[in-house]
Amino acid sequence: MAGLVLQVWMLTAGSWNPLRWGRQSDFYEVQARALLDGTLAMDQRVLGIESFARGDQHFMYFGPVPAVLRLPVVAVTRSFDGRLAAISMLCALVVIFVTVRWIGWNIRRRAVPGHQAVSLLETMAVGLVMLSVIGGSSLLYASARTAIYHEAILWGVALTLAAIAALLAWLDVDDVNAMRAHRLMLSTSVFTMLALLTRPSVAGGALAALGLVAAKVVIDRLPRYHRESKTVSENNSENGSWEGWQEGAGKGSAASLTTCSVLVSAVALPVVAYSIVNWLKFRSLFGVPFDQQAFTLLSEQRRAMLAANGGSLFNWKFVPNNLIAYVRPDSIGLDGTFPFLQPSRPAITIGSPIYDLIDLTAGIPTTMPLLVGLAVVGTWFVIRGRPAELRPLRAVLIGGALGTVAVLAIGYLANRYQSDFLPPLIVGAFVGVPVTTRWFQSLPQTAHLRRRLVAGGSVALLAVGLLTNLALGYSYQRAYGPSTHPDVVAEYIDHQRRVDGLLGDGRLSTARVTDALSPRSSLGDVAIIGQCDALFLSDGGAPSDGRLSQWRLAELAGALDGDVTLDEDVDHPVALVDLVFVDRTIAVRIDVDPARDVMTTVLVTTLADGSVDEQLGPDLALRSNRPIGWQVFPDTELGRLEVFLDGRFAAFGDLPIGGAVEQTIIHDETGAVRAGTTGTPVCDRLIAATAEPGTRHDGG
Repeated sequence: MAGLVLQVWMLTAGSWNPLRWGRQSDFYEVQARALLDGTLAMDQRVLGIESFARGDQHFMYFGPVPAVLRLPVVAVTRSFDGRLAAISMLCALVVIFVTVRWIGWNIRRRAVPGHQAVSLLETMAVGLVMLSVIGGSSLLYASARTAIYHEAILWGVALTLAAIAALLAWLDVDDVNAMRAHRLMLSTSVFTMLALLTRPSVAGGALAALGLVAAKVVIDRLPRYHRESKTVSENNSENGSWEGWQEGAGKGSAASLTTCSVLVSAVALPVVAYSIVNWLKFRSLFGVPFDQQAFTLLSEQRRAMLAANGGSLFNWKFVPNNLIAYVRPDSIGLDGTFPFLQPSRPAITIGSPIYDLIDLTAGIPTTMPLLVGLAVVGTWFVIRGRPAELRPLRAVLIGGALGTVAVLAIGYLANRYQSDFLPPLIVGAFVGVPVTTRWFQSLPQTAHLRRRLVAGGSVALLAVGLLTNLALGYSYQRAYGPSTHPDVVAEYIDHQRRVDGLLGDGRLSTARVTDALSPRSSLGDVAIIGQCDALFLSDGGAPSDGRLSQWRLAELAGALDGDVTLDEDVDHPVALVDLVFVDRTIAVRIDVDPARDVMTTVLVTTLADGSVDEQLGPDLALRSNRPIGWQVFPDTELGRLEVFLDGRFAAFGDLPIGGAVEQTIIHDETGAVRAGTTGTPVCDRLIAATAEPGTRHDGG
């Protein structure tokens, strides 16, 4: 339970509010509403760069299962759009918690002969592993954002583990319980299908395991195979080889056409279901047309990457570097600023493959050290097949390993992808628990040093996993995640300053005063533009498509905030503010649609030649007859204009880089709009602590 409490803290960003709004957290609500309308097509304004256009319809590549879970809510209200992700992800974590416990007990029955009683030591070891899975693994990092990418990961892992649990239960059923066996196989197939329709990459592990088991059973039940290989199988059974496994628990003797048909159908169902949904969206059974994605159409860098890789994000030449990045233990280091642990960007050492993105990645041994150590021990015993009851787990481990192929072959390195390695790690670790505890108990009482090393080492590995994922998740959530709200980034920098004040002199060594952002920066660099004209934080990456995308806005002296009261009866757009530049004027408006109970932010850009362009933000649930807080960030350093309503992302537009706002016009004719400019308190405190008044330091 301690792991779940930690997860709730991370999911709610420390607010303990499970209905907290999150950016890119409303995709599944919009998908659910589309399903109610009998289509998979969605609103392009919500999908943004994740949109795939087919004619005048737009689709996302994420599967629909988490959207189906939202149907009862979206059928009656829009008020919770973008606010259900944390609850959904917590439900996925509960499923993982329950399923992992069941898998652990099933594996223990196989690993410990004679139904020996569970010792106190083994109970404590299982508790450590459960805490490691929930709180000391990449699952905690995934909970740092309630965006659709991370929610898909948690549900993908949860449903994959549920499929593995059902498959293990099927392996325990004797032929005399045919009906129960068929029900368990149907459960395995359905869970695999749901996992595929959520996150295909990790679900591929469950599908591969199911396919291996089905193939083994079908082959074993062919009469000709039995006649020719009976002697060989018996001999191999003595040696614990793969061929010696006779369908788990006594199923090898009764050949059954019904059983074979059930198994073949169980494998086919997930594949057919996935291909149907994929066809409805992309007119392709299995492929995803990444060359038609909105981001690809906008990004020259993405188009170059696809051109170099045959039009796909996947290529076998990525495997060596990705494998090294995920298994190396030195991808994280101590940092002088809070939270003191920071990951690095993996270096490409084999060949020169062109990646879509190389993100901050810490490596599996560092983020999940206890699971890795136990999994290595457990996998060795499964390979040996001693005791014989462990042999069926070979299919599960091989299948889980195959389920990592997608993240190893994609030209995209990201810390969150490490969750796809969890299913085989969990299975291997729960074999390692009873093996390790029995060995520990067999040590002589005089072996004090070895006992202390094993016990202390296990606790230390758990602590490393907990602290590492907590630090990485915190930094990603509050600073380095894409599209993080500037106020959140500013608070992160201020926390660093405060901690540095407690432990040192309060001067952030990463903070520099400069006239402009530099294209070269390190992770954690803080740039103070001018005399606190703006404050930025760097994630240490490289510029993308000619923009300094590695920098995150924290504070902006020219930002505007205020509140507006919207009336449901208003029949015209409500004007908030006009931003006048040398070559254009951008008007920020709010359009109200009482019939659908939504409001939409409209950016109206009028160029010097008189041409007009309108950009619509996503629909947001309308809050009438009460003040709605709004913020406008005209960031000319990065060329971005962002609008937020009550902290919710409302609109985005491009600005001329290096330009300046010549005039700001606040519209308050109705008295419903109140506004003012924001200050830069965090930047002011940094200036006061970092340098003498008027002193200027170059850097970036």
